Amino acid sequence: MSLSRMAELAMNGALPRRSIAITFDDGYVDNLHHAKPILEAHGVPAAVFVTAALMRRETEFWWDELQRIVLLPNTFPDALSLEIGSKTIHWNVQADRAGQSFRDRLSFHDAVWRSIQPLSHQDRRASLDRLHDLVGTPRGSRTDVRPLEAGEIVELAQGGLIEIGSHTISHSSLCDLRLTDLREEIVGAKTGIEELLGQSVAGFSYPFGETGSALNNIDKIVREAGFDWACTSGARAIRGQCNPYFLPRFAIPNWSGASFTYHFVSRMLD
Repeated sequence: MSLSRMAELAMNGALPRRSIAITFDDGYVDNLHHAKPILEAHGVPAAVFVTAALMRRETEFWWDELQRIVLLPNTFPDALSLEIGSKTIHWNVQADRAGQSFRDRLSFHDAVWRSIQPLSHQDRRASLDRLHDLVGTPRGSRTDVRPLEAGEIVELAQGGLIEIGSHTISHSSLCDLRLTDLREEIVGAKTGIEELLGQSVAGFSYPFGETGSALNNIDKIVREAGFDWACTSGARAIRGQCNPYFLPRFAIPNWSGASFTYHFVSRMLD
């Protein structure tokens, strides 16, 4: 069923057992070229949550750009120091007995990811630019790993099977924002997407699934912005009546078909 319908039924405690709704966060271009044709072939609705600022420029999401800088090059510097805010992250292959293995690079990648994730868009951009210079990777983006552009979002919404929702302006960590900036991320994205589509946007998805104690009354802010429902990343099924602004979801990793079937039957439909 559509996510809008699921949210309505969940709010009233009337959701039938084993009901399923499909969602996609971030709004990657493959949602249009791969997911939409499959969904249409089977008549299955879905919701896609897009990041408003990125639909106006050709760029990768920052986590994809970080992956391209650190994990994809065939060669990598033996040593470097990256300043991120008030901390410095060091990489020194000589100090690691395992050498320059993929695991070592992955550890460095994860340390950088954790450090730049809470930053503002501007500070995160500056950190990635410094890392580009240190590693020697070119700027730019991969055409197959990028967000949907504005015209592609309109195309994705055509036909009515796929509902477009909001994923904020810049996919920033909401718990690290001042209240005024948090409201702008939520309200501004809704306004921008509605102007693009010429229709109301009912659904919202919290960046990184964050709805914790640092985000007091976040559901009230989302509701006041005009959204009817919102999704978290809480991995559980909906049981009974549910706050429509905290809809849980199961994330689907890069499983094989057999693994997906196992988890789907044994855990998600339990």
